[in-house]
Amino acid sequence: MPPSKRARAQSGASSSAVLEKPIVISGGHVQASRIIAKYRSETQVDAQLRAGGITVRAHRLVLSAGSDYLESLWGGGDWADSTGTLALEAMSGSALQAVCDFIYEGECRVADADELLDTLEAAMYLQ
Repeated sequence: MPPSKRARAQSGASSSAVLEKPIVISGGHVQASRIIAKYRSETQVDAQLRAGGITVRAHRLVLSAGSDYLESLWGGGDWADSTGTLALEAMSGSALQAVCDFIYEGECRVADADELLDTLEAAMYLQ
């Protein structure tokens, strides 16, 4: 019996030609649309998180409400350093961005399984 058309099409496609859909992590709490808009436009931000060459500007109140780790740093009211920047060397920049997006929007998108693993590790680190 000859192979199906689908099997032939899949076997003939190169791996670089196959586009994967991003992986969506969902199930978080969605902030108010005005807060998300301020995050996206970097309006009234008072926190800068830096990892892997990426800086995410956000709001300490929102981040500390979504992260036990950041709450432990900022809960006393003092800032981490005089510049307002917190360096997080334990994660990639894309993972940091994804976790912050999740805190604000209740979901985030990652490109592939490797980025998914990095993002889940960053989420565990930030608690």
